[in-house]
Amino acid sequence: MGVFIARISRGRTVRAFLAGVILAPALGSYLWFAMIGESGLRAIATDPAGPVATAALAEPIAALFWLLASVPPGPALSWAALLLLAIFLITSTDSAAYVLGMMSTGGRAVPPVAIRLLLGALLLLAAGLMAVASVEVVRGMAILGALPYPLILAGHTVVLLLALRSAGRDGKG
Repeated sequence: MGVFIARISRGRTVRAFLAGVILAPALGSYLWFAMIGESGLRAIATDPAGPVATAALAEPIAALFWLLASVPPGPALSWAALLLLAIFLITSTDSAAYVLGMMSTGGRAVPPVAIRLLLGALLLLAAGLMAVASVEVVRGMAILGALPYPLILAGHTVVLLLALRSAGRDGKG
């Protein structure tokens, strides 16, 4: 996703990039987890044997919808959550297919539509396979996939700091 974010951020200042890519999503996530988390904890604390607590123990994803149904505009919030999840899935798959298409066609700025469609379909198939697998399998795949990430992130951080230092010396920053 870094390649996609870098591509759509071309021409922006470092300040705008950090605000749009780091601060805004972090603030949105903070607000979401604070509101939903507090509501869930309150629902479980007030009724430990209620539907939210039961759903959270049995099927964690269903707990979100039980929680949303327990507040006044419940059905509307459930539909909004489904819409946002669909938008997240579609945009993530589209941007991943775009970047994979760029990388698989020798770095072409705009990969062919057929390649992007094929890669998008393969990504959705992989997501579907993970959805039907057990939680342990998905958790293991996520951990194995994430193992090299801290090393890559550390390398990227060093390169970013060196580039910012170089730009500052050149008077271009």
